Amino acid sequence: DPVEKTGWWGFYLCDYSEEAAARRNALARRVVETAIEHAFNRLGLHLLLCEVLESNAAAKGLYRQCGFAESGVAPSEAGIGLSVMELKNPEF
Repeated sequence: DPVEKTGWWGFYLCDYSEEAAARRNALARRVVETAIEHAFNRLGLHLLLCEVLESNAAAKGLYRQCGFAESGVAPSEAGIGLSVMELKNPEF
């Protein structure tokens, strides 16, 4: 939303094999950090929001490590539990 300076984003990684775990975790962190940098430094957003499956503790933990906080529950027409997490731009 260019007026409110907010944006929504998300991504999913699907390789759940044991040998892919370390690569997946490193890749996920890099994706999150890159998205934050792009949202705040290039797009000038004040707030970045994302939806996370409520059952995905690993993703929630990663988002928390990157500064996100849970802010609510997203409605889902498919009946899938989704948590909303947000990160405020520290410069605003």
